[in-house]
Amino acid sequence: MRKLLKKLGREPESLSGKTFILSLANMVGMGANIVTPFVLVRIFTKQEYGLLGMIFFLITSVHSIVGLNVSNSAAYFIPRGELEPKRVLASIQGLNLALGVALFGVMLLAPQPILWLFKSESVGGYLFAIGLALFLWNGSRAMSLVPIALGKSVVSATYIAATESLRSVCVLLPGLIFGSVSAVLYGFLFWSLIRFLVVWRYLRVSVGIRARDFDVDTLRRLLRYCLPFGVTAIIITVFTKYHGFLVGHFADDEQFAVYRVGVLQSPLMMLVLESAIQILTPEIARLQNEGNRHEIMRLCLRASVKVAALFLPTFVFLFLMTEEFIIVCFTDAYLASSNIMRANLFEFLIVLLILDPVVRAYEELKYLRLRLYGAGLIALFLMGEWVITNWGAAGAVAMTLSVYFINKLVTLWRVAQTLGAAREDLKPLSDLRHIFRGCLAGGCLAAASKLWLPLALAGWSGRYPWLASFCVLAVAGVSFLGAYILFVEGGFRLHRLKELAGWVRR
Repeated sequence: MRKLLKKLGREPESLSGKTFILSLANMVGMGANIVTPFVLVRIFTKQEYGLLGMIFFLITSVHSIVGLNVSNSAAYFIPRGELEPKRVLASIQGLNLALGVALFGVMLLAPQPILWLFKSESVGGYLFAIGLALFLWNGSRAMSLVPIALGKSVVSATYIAATESLRSVCVLLPGLIFGSVSAVLYGFLFWSLIRFLVVWRYLRVSVGIRARDFDVDTLRRLLRYCLPFGVTAIIITVFTKYHGFLVGHFADDEQFAVYRVGVLQSPLMMLVLESAIQILTPEIARLQNEGNRHEIMRLCLRASVKVAALFLPTFVFLFLMTEEFIIVCFTDAYLASSNIMRANLFEFLIVLLILDPVVRAYEELKYLRLRLYGAGLIALFLMGEWVITNWGAAGAVAMTLSVYFINKLVTLWRVAQTLGAAREDLKPLSDLRHIFRGCLAGGCLAAASKLWLPLALAGWSGRYPWLASFCVLAVAGVSFLGAYILFVEGGFRLHRLKELAGWVRR
C-alpha cells in the first residue's frame, strides 16, 4: 500500500490544482458509469429492471439518510488541529461501522418497514444482500473525504476514479453473462467488498489507525458539530427522494421501471452545479466576513447566469425531444416515461438560482433550510397519496418539484432581505436575454426537425424505429446547438463565450 501511494504523484500545492484532479476523478467515474442504465435496460425485462431500480434506490437512499454528516467533520477538525487525527478518524470509522451493523440487523430482523414501504414482493428476497451492501458501503463511506482532510487529494482522486470505474465492470459483466438480477446484485456486492477492503487497508497501513484510537469523547465532539447538518441532510434527502418512495409504495415493478427511466438525471449537469457551489462557498464566506453584501449578490447572479447557459438549452432540447431520447437510450418499451421525464426536467430550472453558499455563510439563515424542507416534507406527506392516485408518477414528481420551487422562492426572499438587495443588483441577469434568444432559435429548429423529418423517413421508420429516432435526435441536436451558439454569440460576443468555456472546464 505504501509503495502504491508513493507512485501516485506529487500533491498539488494550489487549491485550483486539487480541485482539478478531484473534478477529473469524478468525471472519469461518471463517464465509466453513465452507460450502465442504457445497457441494463436492454438486458432485463421491465419487471426485472424495475426490481433492480427499487433495490438500488433503497440502497442509495438509506445510505444517504443514515450518514449523519459525520464523515464530513474530518475535513473540519483535522485541518484545524483541535483533535488528534487518528482519534477523529477512528471515531468516524467506529460510528460508520456501528451504523452499518445496525442497518444490516434491521434488514434481517426487522424488515417490516421496508416491506411496507416497497410493495414489490420480490424486494423481500434480497434484503440480506441489501443489508450487506449497506454495511460495506457505510464502512467505506469516509474514504473520499479522509485523504483530503489529511492533505492527500491525489489519493482521494485516485480512489474515486478507480473504484467508480470498477463499479461499471462489476455491475455490467455479471448482467451480460448471467442475465439475472441476482448476478448484478452480487457483482455490486463484490465491488462494495473491494472498496471496503481498500479503505481499511489504507486506514490501517497508511494512516496507522488502531482500535484503541477510538475515543468516546472525540465522537461526542464530532456529533455535536455535525448533527445539526446531519438532521438537515436527512430531511433534504427524504424530501428530494419522496416521489421515489411514493412510487415504490403504490407501483409494481414494471411501473417503477418506467418511473426510474423518467427521473434519470444527467451526472454532468449535477457535477457542473456542485462545482459552482463549491467554488462560490469560500469566496462568499470571505465577502461575508468583509461585509460586502452587494458583491455577494452580484457573484451569485453571475454564477447563476453561467450555469443557465448550459442548463436552459438542455431543458428546452430534452423537453422537445423527450420521446426520441427515450427510444434511443431506453428503447420504445419505455415511451410511457415521457411525461415523467418532462416533469422531472423542470428541476433544471429550479436549481439555476444558486443560493446555498449565502445560506451557509450567514448565521441568521442557519436553520432556514431545515425549517423550509421540514414544512415542505409535511406538505408532501399530506398530499402524496391523493396526487399519485389521481396523477400517477408524473404527478408525484411535479408535486415534489412544486414544493421545492416554493422553498426556493422563500429562500430568495430571505436572502434578498439579508443582503439588502436593490434593483441595480439584478444587472447580471440581463445576459439571460441572449440565452433565451439562443434557446428560442434552437428550439424552433429542433421542433421543425421533430415534425418534418419523420415524414421524410416514413418509408423505413416503421421497420427501424430506433434508427429513425436516432436520426431525428441527431439532426435536431446539431441544428439546436448551431442555432444556440450563433444567437448567443451575437449577444455574449466571442470573448464571453471563451470565458464561459473556461469556467465550465474549471
